[in-house]
Amino acid sequence: MIRRPPRSTLFPYTTLFRSEVILFEGKPGKYEQILPKGTDLKIARNENGRQLIAQVDKALKRGPIHIVIGQMWPHVMDPQALQIIRNKGLVVVNIAMDDRHVFKGRKVNGVWSGTSGLIPSIDLACTAAKECCLWYQVEGCPSIYLPEASDPEFFKPLPGSKLYDVCFVGANYGIRTKIVKGIEKQGVKVTCYGSGWPNGFIETKKIPQLFAQSRIVLGVGTIGHCTDFYSLKMRDFDGPMSGSLYLTHHNPDLEELFAIGKEIQTYTTPEECAKKVQYYINHPSEAEAIGMSGRARAAKEHTWEKRFEKVFKTIKII
Repeated sequence: MIRRPPRSTLFPYTTLFRSEVILFEGKPGKYEQILPKGTDLKIARNENGRQLIAQVDKALKRGPIHIVIGQMWPHVMDPQALQIIRNKGLVVVNIAMDDRHVFKGRKVNGVWSGTSGLIPSIDLACTAAKECCLWYQVEGCPSIYLPEASDPEFFKPLPGSKLYDVCFVGANYGIRTKIVKGIEKQGVKVTCYGSGWPNGFIETKKIPQLFAQSRIVLGVGTIGHCTDFYSLKMRDFDGPMSGSLYLTHHNPDLEELFAIGKEIQTYTTPEECAKKVQYYINHPSEAEAIGMSGRARAAKEHTWEKRFEKVFKTIKII
């Protein structure tokens, strides 16, 4: 939730950057929505909706609120609660990062889980898949293309030598094992964190240091168990922002966001990935040059401040 400073009488997006942000708590003192487990879907969804309404009403007693922004799904956040909030005069914005493959979703206890289920209850849809803008607009919902981004103060180059050859953060499933094993057959160590890897999970606050201290940050751009179906990932921006060489699948979406071969590097097969890793490990100056160019591009164009500037401009137009 975003509250405009009382001293302001205008509603430009620049004012919103100086506004108060109120974090949603699914449970008292705990940020985030309650996620359903087993047959508790309806209970979780209704409780998230009830909590949101209660927290909005509490905040409204202290002053006006203008925007509610979230990454929400209809099987997790009650759409009726969002409609109630809109009726109070607030703008509701949803940020969707997986529309390409879960716009419709699947039925869970009679409720469609995809983001399209929120369309009647939101004012603006932000989607990380450009073609999905039209999908929303056909349904009568304003939408904008909003790729993920990164924070240049959180992900940044660090002084000192690199400690790791290659790092990867993400669950172990699909083609990921094949990619990692292919690299390691070349004699290059891949430090992996996430569900299914021997190292297990890594604390979120430690990821920026891991990226910055790695010669290569590995990305896997495929969706699920597919080998040629891609979507943008958060690490597509956190990786370059760290200043290390970012190497990921050749997702066509990235061609508009980075200069391939100059700011990031890509591969199309596990075999090509392994060869490029070996090449850049043996040519560290080239890897460093690409990494720093990627950092410069990310810091200039792919920050969350830039993304929300676009959101606020759009809301003002609407």
